[in-house]
Amino acid sequence: MNQLARRQRTLRWLCASVGAVILGLPLPAPCHAWGGAHRYIRKWAVERLPDEQAVFVGPAALANLHEKYTSLQDSHAGGNSPHLDPYCVVPGVRLSLHDVNPPGPTRTGMEWYFERIVEHLRAAPDDVTRRDEAMKYLGVLCHWCEDPGSLSAHSSPVSEQVLRQLIPPPAEMQNRNYLFGYGWIGLEANVGLDGADYRPQLIGGTVPQAAARLTHLQQRLKRHSAGLIVPAILGKVENDAERYQAAVGRAIRYNAELIADVIYTALFLAMRDEAADEVPEAAHLRQLTLTDFLPDTDAGTTRHPYYVVPYLVDQTMDDRRALHPLRIADGSETHQPARGYGMGVPHTLPFTLAVGGEYHELRTTVGLTPQAGEHASVTFEVLIDGQPAARSEPIRRGDAAQPLRVALPRKPVFKLELRTTTDNAEHPLHNLPAWGDPTLERRADSASENAGPR
Repeated sequence: MNQLARRQRTLRWLCASVGAVILGLPLPAPCHAWGGAHRYIRKWAVERLPDEQAVFVGPAALANLHEKYTSLQDSHAGGNSPHLDPYCVVPGVRLSLHDVNPPGPTRTGMEWYFERIVEHLRAAPDDVTRRDEAMKYLGVLCHWCEDPGSLSAHSSPVSEQVLRQLIPPPAEMQNRNYLFGYGWIGLEANVGLDGADYRPQLIGGTVPQAAARLTHLQQRLKRHSAGLIVPAILGKVENDAERYQAAVGRAIRYNAELIADVIYTALFLAMRDEAADEVPEAAHLRQLTLTDFLPDTDAGTTRHPYYVVPYLVDQTMDDRRALHPLRIADGSETHQPARGYGMGVPHTLPFTLAVGGEYHELRTTVGLTPQAGEHASVTFEVLIDGQPAARSEPIRRGDAAQPLRVALPRKPVFKLELRTTTDNAEHPLHNLPAWGDPTLERRADSASENAGPR
């Protein structure tokens, strides 16, 4: 882009911003995300589709998906393109279609997009216009799941100012941004995709299932990309091209795989037999481990030895803060769960889950770790929307592990909390609890459209 074009674009944005302030409208959001890489990601994802899906949609519609409809919400920003309202305004929900929003609005929005896509593709499979309409909705949904994966303001958990404190830019880079503006992180580069193969995975066997799971997969996408921001910046600052490209390539590949899953799932839902009660392809989604979901916060304090970090995933801590694989003492025996949490006492680990109506029960086994002291005494409790739902007896050293079963609400979004307490606070280093295999079990009649709140 030449200097004149840059000035003209900046002037247009400033004029729109001033007008928006005068009229009380929201400011247009300049794009600081993937830029041209939206096309690389989308094209790669489309090329991974099975032949039957590619034939079902047709080459022209798929070409539009990765060429014409990569950034409709960018064009819509600021409300200056009302003809895009049908694709970029979810009725009754306030959303940023570039960022991770709260789980409730996100699930509503994602369900709405899947419904529109399926509706247009099913209404008239041979209608070119309806297929093209479906690609517009799918393009917006993909972009919404691409932006949080970029190494930019959309994925960073900290501000530009904090990053510049942690990684001071060298003198020659003082006037260049880390997160904002085109070209710094270099997201226009097509790295990480060449020669890479991938078989798309089904996100959900029904529209509500897909929307519920994608709500949380988008959160994990943002967390994954956040972990690549510092390596990318260090690669730039230290002129280490290999390190830089490795970080950007990992971000693009992870993002592209999710987009392949989103497109594959949308087309699968449009092509599936509505009369089928059970979808064999979704069998792997009958159970989800709670450890695959992000808690509402990683913060919080508790007593030793977990006072530095209140919980660990798939690990536990002993009284000297040494790390151990997750194991639970069960009477005179010990077993090792596949997944779970080591946790301090007292502590409450909160989750806001958007899977209500799709998963009916939480199952877990609770107990003490083999390193627990002789005075250990821990009670485990699960709360749903702040109300006690299950509680163990106090577990002491030598006791058997205890199973907990919790019925989950049918309403789409609810709060789930894992809590540990003790009646023996005098010996905090002895209280070393663990949650084993916390698993969400899918409802047998998972057609959640018939499920109201409990």
